[in-house]
Amino acid sequence: AAVEGGSRRVLPQRVGGTDAEGKAAASDVVLDAFPASNGPFVALSAALGVPCVTFPGTGFASRGGAEQLLLAVGCGHGPGCFVARTLGDFHRGAVLAARGGRR
Repeated sequence: AAVEGGSRRVLPQRVGGTDAEGKAAASDVVLDAFPASNGPFVALSAALGVPCVTFPGTGFASRGGAEQLLLAVGCGHGPGCFVARTLGDFHRGAVLAARGGRR
């Protein structure tokens, strides 16, 4: 994804569920989509050391998974993962994670 003035923009090819690990390992940053969270993919990405940003909403589908996972492992507001409380925080967390990503 492009980062404030950056020139990099990658739109991944559609990949079946069997290549989730490869997709996660190739990622610089994981932005957990809302209003529905993808907790299993965030768990896999975090285990591989990929920075993750999530924004839990008010519904069950948006709160069940990534938020609890990241908070449980102590990653609520660290450089490697971030649980946003507002859409603005989600954007800032994404930019911060992209700038300090592992690649």
